[in-house]
Amino acid sequence: YIITPTEGSETVISTCGGADYDTKLAIFADGCDVQSCVTGVDDSCDLQSTVSWTADGSTYLVYVTGYSTNTGEFVLTANVTAPVVVAPENDVCSAAVEIASAGGVVSGTTVGSTTDSLLTDSCVTSLDTTGGVWYTITPANGAEVVASTCDGADFDTKLAVFANGCDVQTCVTGVDDSCDRQSTVSWTADGSTYLIYVTGYSDYTGDFDLTVTANVPAPENDVCSDAMEIATTGGVVVGTTVGSTT
Repeated sequence: YIITPTEGSETVISTCGGADYDTKLAIFADGCDVQSCVTGVDDSCDLQSTVSWTADGSTYLVYVTGYSTNTGEFVLTANVTAPVVVAPENDVCSAAVEIASAGGVVSGTTVGSTTDSLLTDSCVTSLDTTGGVWYTITPANGAEVVASTCDGADFDTKLAVFANGCDVQTCVTGVDDSCDRQSTVSWTADGSTYLIYVTGYSDYTGDFDLTVTANVPAPENDVCSDAMEIATTGGVVVGTTVGSTT
């Protein structure tokens, strides 16, 4: 027999109470030509047999045979118990994980996530086809912010950025596919707090590393040679040292 249980499922194959002879069971992976043994058994419940294993998404071969020269009729029972998937802690907007104002790398997953009921249907790209997770960042005013899953995800990602909090969710930017099937978004911060939403194309979910940078451009008079002139009679000038260097 052949069976392809869902990855992570606990799979039990049994002839217990269903055979009129002394049975044996064996489970193989990798197909008929290779037949890599997964597990096997003789006698689990009197003269019948039960085997169990955790599926890895592969297709398995189930071999039913008998002890010695025993043959006969049987009922083979297959029970597949799907794994319990727990939603990520930042599954909803109100539980967004905070990223440092200067950015950083955060690891996450969308496996088990749901579509937030407060989520806008789209932000440049559609966002309502599968679940996603939330992050928040408050970059310095004027910072050039880049958020990316490039080279950091095992599935087809989408990204969206919102301002004005969870209840309003004003779209700033969004994207699907920037670097092959992963995504990069960028925007100029105005001192606000932003929400970054990581989701997937179609029904894709998976694990990812989200890399965020928030670099503040140096002021135009950051170096001595670019000193701004003040009128000989004096005056008031408005400036900033945010982003300046020594």
